[in-house]
Amino acid sequence: RLKERIAYLIPRQKLLIMSSIMANVNYEGPLQFDDEWRLIQTELIDVLVGVLDGTLDPKQMTIGIYTSAYTKCFKLSTPPHNLTHELYRKHGQTIENYLVQTVLPALRAINGRDGPILLRELQRRWKNHKAMNRWLQKCLSNLDRFHCKHNDVPLLEDVGMTLFKRHIYDEIKVDTTSAILSLINQEREGEIIDKTL
Repeated sequence: RLKERIAYLIPRQKLLIMSSIMANVNYEGPLQFDDEWRLIQTELIDVLVGVLDGTLDPKQMTIGIYTSAYTKCFKLSTPPHNLTHELYRKHGQTIENYLVQTVLPALRAINGRDGPILLRELQRRWKNHKAMNRWLQKCLSNLDRFHCKHNDVPLLEDVGMTLFKRHIYDEIKVDTTSAILSLINQEREGEIIDKTL
């Protein structure tokens, strides 16, 4: 009986959240895409990057920030505005800028040091990248549902993974391979290594 109540409440809570979001969506007046995206950038993306890099407190990522960003993305991706092409392009640019301006320099700064240090940093950056990709995918979920399917373009998650491969993995694969081989040799010689890497 308790399971039935819980099963009933969860969809109801989703409905309440969605109806509150829809109530905040104002379709009157033309939207300026650049202005709206700048707000999304400062309200969500900059805070998310700060949390992932450890410069901001994780408590700053609130449901209010997510709801506000989702509402803006929803407005931009639905009629009468329907700026899905621009949103899709900005998603790719945002991920690419984060990887090229933040992740790659951090990994290059470690390059040439001890192998486990590079692998730990790569592991941390990969985890952060997946979190960022997931947050953006949730805010731009309308793109996956409609734009990607109707325009035969890759889903947002796939775009994020492809960009990571192109800008990070392809750049440091030689160094990470040698670091992994070094760890394998150390283990064969009887040394204790960090197997989580």
